[in-house]
Amino acid sequence: AGTAGSGTFLRGDGQWQAVGGSNLVYLGTAEASSSSSISVTWTDDSEYVQFLALGNEFRVSSQYAGLGLQLGDSSGIDTGSTDYQYVTGNDSTGSTSSIVSVSENSNRIAMGNRGINNSSGYPCSFALWVSRGGSTVYNMVTGTHSYREHTGVLAGGTVLGMRKAAITVTGIAVVPNTGNMPTGRLTVWGVKHE
Repeated sequence: AGTAGSGTFLRGDGQWQAVGGSNLVYLGTAEASSSSSISVTWTDDSEYVQFLALGNEFRVSSQYAGLGLQLGDSSGIDTGSTDYQYVTGNDSTGSTSSIVSVSENSNRIAMGNRGINNSSGYPCSFALWVSRGGSTVYNMVTGTHSYREHTGVLAGGTVLGMRKAAITVTGIAVVPNTGNMPTGRLTVWGVKHE
């Protein structure tokens, strides 16, 4: 299947295939610049079963601020005060005690709950898997986040979350819980089962 070209390679079985395979598809990127929210949106494609959202070097403008993930469908990003549930682990090299943040009703899936340091060179990064959802399936989020907390030490942990409605995800946003985000990049890929 396929033909020779600059975007293909010859497999061991003699077939031509697109470079990079066909299971992880780049959907878009957004960059913060003193932003109160950034998002990546795409057109629904029923072949996507999950999405990989990578957050790279987000800074917050307000000391002790945290970040949050929001999901959306063709109607836009969902920001209601009871739209999400989450359980976020926040371990720190500066403490032997873990902080587990839990909310049954939130406007976001929270990250950085120990308080992110707003100094230059103290970013928050994350890797989160988001399920596609659908008309009867709630969206689940799972992954990890890491950051320099307000005292300057390394912190982070697991992120578990859920959109409390059955939607087909076509957008992912990052928001601070206060202030804005001077820098940071969100990149999203769609995952197909072939």
